[in-house]
Amino acid sequence: MAKSLRYLVSCEQLDKIDEEMTAIKAQLHRKGGSLYNPEAVLRVLREITKPKIPDGTGKLILQLLSGDEILKIGECDGSKTLSDDENLILSNDLVYENFGTTQSIATEEMLFDVYQWENSATLGEAFSSLAGHELRKLLTGEHQASVFCKKYPHWLSKTHPTFFLLSNDVVARIFWRHGKLLVYKDRFTIRPAKTFLWGAGARLVIPKW
Repeated sequence: MAKSLRYLVSCEQLDKIDEEMTAIKAQLHRKGGSLYNPEAVLRVLREITKPKIPDGTGKLILQLLSGDEILKIGECDGSKTLSDDENLILSNDLVYENFGTTQSIATEEMLFDVYQWENSATLGEAFSSLAGHELRKLLTGEHQASVFCKKYPHWLSKTHPTFFLLSNDVVARIFWRHGKLLVYKDRFTIRPAKTFLWGAGARLVIPKW
């Protein structure tokens, strides 16, 4: 499993960080208003704390693309699937039934993040780098995926696949083609040697957590 970048922090650096954080908090608590834009502070902190996942050479695998953009999907009753939307074309190239189907389940309102591959990596490496073996954190219902594609089509890559993890071993792989979205449902394995390498530009949509 790919591991997040690790840095050695000296006592002097830690003291300086503490001083800066204390000064920022004092300014935000200032009576009459802060000179610092709280949203700008949040953007910087979120960018710092979001995982930047290297491969074995130290290069980043995934980079958060959506930043502090609010990508919200309301409650879904699970009545829709990716094949129900007329703007989505479900590919029949793969015999999906051979390894089971995903259930479109009811879900609560959720926020989503969009990540982009910075360097070549398998799906298993990408998923593991974000959530270890707790893939349930990354699951998106088919109804949610369908709504996301309709509500936020500009967040889907125009040139590379965009992925949604539908179950522990099934992903939706979505491409633009002739103004419509072509959807494949693929099986994947967490074992890197058994899966295809995806390069820079591919995207991954997951619930914010």
